[in-house]
Order: sequence, then C-alpha cells, then structure tokens
Amino acid sequence: MTILSEDEFEALYQPRQKPNGDYFDFEDVVNEPMNSVWTVVEAEDDEGRCHMIASPGFHIVNKVGYLLTAVPWVTGDEEAYWFYDDRDPDESDDDA
Repeated sequence: MTILSEDEFEALYQPRQKPNGDYFDFEDVVNEPMNSVWTVVEAEDDEGRCHMIASPGFHIVNKVGYLLTAVPWVTGDEEAYWFYDDRDPDESDDDA
C-alpha cells in the first residue's frame, strides 16, 4: 500500500470538494467515475492523534465524506493523509 502525504496527494491527484469547502455526499459522487472518488475517513494512530485519510473508492466505516480528483487513482492501493494532527494528544491548547 502506498501512503501519500497531504502535499503529495494534492499535487498528484488534485482533489476537490464542494465550492463551499464541504465534502461531497454519496448522491454527489455516485455517478462519477469510480477511480475519481475518494472517501475521507477518520482515524487515530497508536498515540491517540486524530487524522483523516483519503482512501480510494467508497467506504462506510468512519466516513466523513467524499472527495473527487482530477487525476484518477490507478490501483486502489493508494491512500493519503488528508489531515494529520501531529500535536501531542496529552498537551491541551490551554497549555500554550
């Protein structure tokens, strides 16, 4: 499996959301070419940091919404960080 950084994903696939910045709904993407649809899912790493992954195709578990890309995915083995929170989960915003 290939895991891309946010920057690599944006440069290679040119993802887009709705004009207002929201994710697409299923009804928005169901008739689009399958290899241009990515599902954004919520995930948490072993240290409790939250991040979102863009995964090719349609997924249901932990789904946040869908993205469409100008460049289609090829193998379906690609994944990309859509958002990665690298802050220490034990530090609160109040500590700053």
